[in-house]
Amino acid sequence: MDFEKMMFRTLRWAGVLSLLLVSTVGPLRAAVDEPVVKKLREAVQLPRMNMQFKFGFTDSQDWVSDPDLPDPKAELARLRGRLNNELKDAEIWLEMSRVAGQLDDPAEKGRLRMAAVGAWRKWVAAAPDDRAAQIGLGAALRLAQEFDESERILRKITSGPDAPWEAWYELATVLGEIGVRPVMIGENGNPNPLAGGPPPSAKVIEDSVRVLDEALATADQMVKLAPSEARAWSRRARIRTNRALLEFVRHRDGTEAEQSRQMFGALFPESAVPDLEVAARLRPKDPRLLMALIFHRLGPAIAEMIRSAGKDSNGELFSRLTDSQQSSVLAGLARLERLGEDDDHSLAAAAMEYQALLRMVVRGDVTGAGKAALRAVRLDPARNQAFELALALAVTAGKPDWKVAEEVVRERLKVRPDARTRFALVKVLNESGQPAPALEVVHEAMKATPGVASLEIAHLALHIRAGDYPGGQEGPNMESIGRAMEALPDGEEKMLLMRNYYITGAALAALGNDLAGSRQLLKKFLDKVADDDYANAIDALVKQMN
Repeated sequence: MDFEKMMFRTLRWAGVLSLLLVSTVGPLRAAVDEPVVKKLREAVQLPRMNMQFKFGFTDSQDWVSDPDLPDPKAELARLRGRLNNELKDAEIWLEMSRVAGQLDDPAEKGRLRMAAVGAWRKWVAAAPDDRAAQIGLGAALRLAQEFDESERILRKITSGPDAPWEAWYELATVLGEIGVRPVMIGENGNPNPLAGGPPPSAKVIEDSVRVLDEALATADQMVKLAPSEARAWSRRARIRTNRALLEFVRHRDGTEAEQSRQMFGALFPESAVPDLEVAARLRPKDPRLLMALIFHRLGPAIAEMIRSAGKDSNGELFSRLTDSQQSSVLAGLARLERLGEDDDHSLAAAAMEYQALLRMVVRGDVTGAGKAALRAVRLDPARNQAFELALALAVTAGKPDWKVAEEVVRERLKVRPDARTRFALVKVLNESGQPAPALEVVHEAMKATPGVASLEIAHLALHIRAGDYPGGQEGPNMESIGRAMEALPDGEEKMLLMRNYYITGAALAALGNDLAGSRQLLKKFLDKVADDDYANAIDALVKQMN
């Protein structure tokens, strides 16, 4: 869109803006403008911090809990250390390709997954009759999204006698992914159907129905062979979800709210409940599986609950559930509470994380959700989702609890002293009225993790707010900020940081006596994004300056 293109072009202004700001570091306006200058400094904002809590799955996952990896790169390094230059290294490469799914680097993810495929090909070449090696190659190809070859290999295995359940699992998963792809990927550059894009053609839907029906028949055989494997039942539940999603995009209609209810009914279809019930009985201490079962029992009601999460109306929404649905939620909360007392702190933390989500979304109990999320962080501060949820609940409630937010971040810093966590502490300290400690933390963070755009821009904003730029100290290094932003991959984070950089630069220009330059920058931005709150606040103050 035009705004996004404009934001990405902002880096071209970096050199011009740098020169502009260097020339403006000088005495401030006459005393008559001092109140406005003070307000302008106070109006300068630190970059936003996106909360990254997620609940759900990708199609290659099912609802059975996987180990939480607070640092995928560290886990990859650990796994690399186990490689011994032998055929069975393929098993390690397959695990590395699964861990790669948690990376934000698509290129590295692709390299690791193709390396796993290569390792399994060597094993199969050395032992062509080894079915375990063939299944491993099929799994590696699936993760690398080489579905056609994966399907061919797995069909050959399952067509023979006494094929193990793992082969049926992989084939069911591959077919499930192939069948649901038209729902997940838009055609001809359109958004995908779940994001409002047009539905697939009748021919594509017909083909997908056929593939998903075969996936279910394959899953039936898998469950027959492995009735005591929770992952088998959970996988069949996931294929039922794929089928429901296909029906949703084929038949959706009505208002946006009605379509939202239909979509959540497809994401958590009632048809998957029996399989999830069996899986939950087989794994009674799996909090993620328990959470999935409760959501599926609620079905379309989840749509309205998620839209209203944290609002007063949520308690009313809970009261509208059937007695059976309410009992399911309350029993689930009680089970999660018991799991939260488990001696295994990782398990207990996961249970409290999911209890927090249930309390927030289904019960509308933000206070209870915040307490549960904080317990999760105290039990296991390395747990990513617990940290994100606890921080979000602390700072976005009706009245932010900055004391709790600071505790959450400091607990996290003990195990994950990365740039994101350090930036979170800077934000929390500043928002809670502690600008001096915030500056100390940002200085320490820039030494520990140099070249991070969010820290660079926060550093600039804090010094402007403190009255240091322009005039009090040597001016900011705008080129360094520009380089840090250039290093970011294109996306929402980069766009938001560039927005902040651009508007903050306009404020700094005005403080340095270049009102014309400041107004020009603001006009260019507001011509594109007229309703931006930060830009309008700075623009209103600059217009008061003479």
